[in-house]
Amino acid sequence: MVVARRTLPPADLAATRFALLLHEASTEAERLQRGVELAVSLVHDCDHASVTVLTPHYVETVAVSDDVVYRGDSWQHELSEGPGLDSVRSRTTVISQDLRSDPRWRSWGPRAAELLGVRATLSVLFDAAPGIVGSLNLYSDRVQVWDDGQQLLARALGDQLAVAVADARLLDERERAMVARVGLGQAQGIVMERYGMTADQAYDHLQRLSEVTQVPIVHLAERIVVTRELPGPAPEGDSYP
Repeated sequence: MVVARRTLPPADLAATRFALLLHEASTEAERLQRGVELAVSLVHDCDHASVTVLTPHYVETVAVSDDVVYRGDSWQHELSEGPGLDSVRSRTTVISQDLRSDPRWRSWGPRAAELLGVRATLSVLFDAAPGIVGSLNLYSDRVQVWDDGQQLLARALGDQLAVAVADARLLDERERAMVARVGLGQAQGIVMERYGMTADQAYDHLQRLSEVTQVPIVHLAERIVVTRELPGPAPEGDSYP
């Protein structure tokens, strides 16, 4: 029996390739940078790309494909207007087919068109992590380029970028937690050797030092491992029966 092989649509193929190449990078910053570079190569008529991130405290551009989009995004922050900002602020996709005639950004649009040669933009929203919203911003040097297929592909890339960023953050948190546990264990060993304590007694002593010095126990442990010095006086012999 011959089984028909299912052929994925071009947008799905591009999104799959995008996801695979993104995950070759390990850190969040590397994946964001890889994402904007891949967007330029995979989305037809996309000449420049960036990622804008909104947190509870600030809005910033965290990755750019080149100097054109760096300048364009910088002007958005300076003027407090533009498609990338509108996308993260309104939590929606923002499309402009012709920046010269678009009335939404009366200062930014003409400046980007005249000084950078950018004529159309497409900013797709993605949720990277709880409390953090981003937009993948595509810049084109031509007008009327964002057809339904391009918009569908851009949204698919935004979704894949969100997954890659969230995954990188999880890996980073796990790595930091592992490093913290190793550092705490090393500090325990120093206390045990210095004062002849058991592991439980050494941990209790570190907790007391943390309370007295008002330094988180993980940071206190890091300091002890680096300096090999224990703050405060030695514990009394009867403190740990």
